[in-house]
Amino acid sequence: MKTIRAFAALVVAALAPSADLSSTASLVAAAQAAPRASEAGAAAALISRYRASHGLGPVRVDPKLNAAASQQARTVAQTGWLSHGDFAGRMAAFGIRGKAAENLSAGIGSVEGVIAQWQASSGHNTNMLMPEFSRIGIARVDSGRPYWALVLAR
Repeated sequence: MKTIRAFAALVVAALAPSADLSSTASLVAAAQAAPRASEAGAAAALISRYRASHGLGPVRVDPKLNAAASQQARTVAQTGWLSHGDFAGRMAAFGIRGKAAENLSAGIGSVEGVIAQWQASSGHNTNMLMPEFSRIGIARVDSGRPYWALVLAR
């Protein structure tokens, strides 16, 4: 699937009237970090089921949060280390207002695995169980190993 998205980005770049090869790498990176609909839906279902077992409401996938998660997943994949960077600034840049949280991970190959890892981590688990959160965005970038970003918000 990753190869298909990267190929699609290259085709779009090649067909663009003023395609410049310096932007092709950016297109490929963006395509690789694009939220996989099945992963986002699976994450929302897993987190919602987990929240329900704690008496909390469900979450739904939000495109703005997916975009914010995609940007951070690309960033941590490029640097090779997990950092939230300027989280508040990134949320503002994507128009995300109010309370929000972010979970990051590396090395886990499936959405089920990364959600389980976050459940086993006190701080990450707290984020997933924040009663006021109702929206999520998630992204994975494969750069030698998978890098994940999950953003949760009201």
